[in-house]
Amino acid sequence: MQSYDYRQRQGVEDVSWEQFAQLTATLTEKLAGAETIVGIARAGLFPATAVACALRRELCSSRFVSPNAGQHTMNGVHAQRSLAKL
Repeated sequence: MQSYDYRQRQGVEDVSWEQFAQLTATLTEKLAGAETIVGIARAGLFPATAVACALRRELCSSRFVSPNAGQHTMNGVHAQRSLAKL
């Protein structure tokens, strides 16, 4: 399996730790009613961990394998509130 070439990324913005804290606080407010937080491996685990800690909720992680592999794995339970509504 060939690794992803990060030099070819598009639509990615560098975020400072201060911006990360602000974005996480906003996300925490929007997910205040969630029972469980699900973090998607790679970029999603940092904000999911911060939100889960702030809300004192269970954190579950999810890792998706390349679409070419045709498979994915999921650990834990889906959040009760859909992230799509954000």
